[in-house]
Amino acid sequence: MKLLFTISLAALISGCGDEVNANTGVTKLTSGVTIELLDIEIISPGNMLTVGAGGVILKTTDSGKTWNKQASGTTKNLWSIQMVNASVGFVCGQSSTILRTSDGGATWVNQTFPVADVLLMDLLFIDTSAGLVTTSKGGLYKTTDGGSSWTKMLSNSSEFYTGICFNTTVSGFVYGGGDSASAGTTALYKTVDTGSNWTKKGPEFGQTITSMHFPSSTVGFFSSYENIVYKTTDAGETWTRISTPVNVTWRKVLFISESEGFLSGEQGMLVHTKDGGNSWTQITTNETDALYAMNFVASEGTLYIAGENGTIISYKK
Repeated sequence: MKLLFTISLAALISGCGDEVNANTGVTKLTSGVTIELLDIEIISPGNMLTVGAGGVILKTTDSGKTWNKQASGTTKNLWSIQMVNASVGFVCGQSSTILRTSDGGATWVNQTFPVADVLLMDLLFIDTSAGLVTTSKGGLYKTTDGGSSWTKMLSNSSEFYTGICFNTTVSGFVYGGGDSASAGTTALYKTVDTGSNWTKKGPEFGQTITSMHFPSSTVGFFSSYENIVYKTTDAGETWTRISTPVNVTWRKVLFISESEGFLSGEQGMLVHTKDGGNSWTQITTNETDALYAMNFVASEGTLYIAGENGTIISYKK
């Protein structure tokens, strides 16, 4: 979802009122909301944002001890957030919603999108001017002026694009599936020129891709709705299926190196690998809700996870 090489630094979440499981390293944080939280972003040490249903944007400036609602100006569901730097960031979501902040998430301004009433599922900005956004109706759009205007780059009404992932500063992927999650088809396109041109990649995996992440320019992983994970070692030219220990829909894949990574998904499932996906260890979260989003804090070795019913947890490696 976010650019490679932009894993941010933040302080270890701790504080009164948080439930700590000393045996697993999992801490349950108090978000103060009970809605779906669909993405989580690190701004700087101690500063994080999470977005979700009903236009909710929450911000913490004390490493998750407290979360405060920010005025988003919308009640639409918000699906994805990216901070390009400590000040400038973007959010996208339901009903063609795109928001921009220039003050680290304290205030948000609505941006105009050329297509009305479409779900914007994911966004990725290369810098404060150049970015991409995907739609649930087979659209991929590019901006070069910070979201003031958008140009269509891909269009296929029989597909929907769940996400964007770049493996270098100029090459990356748009991914998703057929016109419904149950259709059992894959949409996968690659660019090598920062999104100006796209080539459809194969083969047909028979699954909708839910998430993709590249810890390096050549090694990457994607998850799917049907408990299936694939790995590439050649920058996405070929993919090999790898096994996971739990039969759930995996919502997010995140690798912190070519060998070490995590999967989060339905029923509070969180698994961890240290050998590139050859084997996995289940982490007990004591959650039953879906875990939709993850972000890793390299300086503290801490994973932050957000999900259903206002769930936010951290996992200390």
